Amino acid sequence: MSLFDTMSNSLLKAIGRPSFFNGSTTPTNINIEHGVQMAGIGSETAQYRGDYVAQRDVATISGALNPQAGQTFVQGGDTYRLESLLRDNGVNRRFIIAKVRTP
Repeated sequence: MSLFDTMSNSLLKAIGRPSFFNGSTTPTNINIEHGVQMAGIGSETAQYRGDYVAQRDVATISGALNPQAGQTFVQGGDTYRLESLLRDNGVNRRFIIAKVRTP
């Protein structure tokens, strides 16, 4: 394991909260950032112009879990769905997430 791998995993362990990923009964740490401003969501031309900014929630998950869009996790009693991959650094993956509404 490289120094980058070790640092990334340690950081996720420190700032993440216990979560249950994709139906697992074993908790893993996932970090959620609420209200991340993202430019150009949904349109590449808008990104270049800088005129479309959206706020999204973003989750950082260990790549060892092989997270994929459409999977879910539970954190603090709330269920979230992985919407789209934002970044994969080879150790952790960052996804735009959506809270799953339950009736």
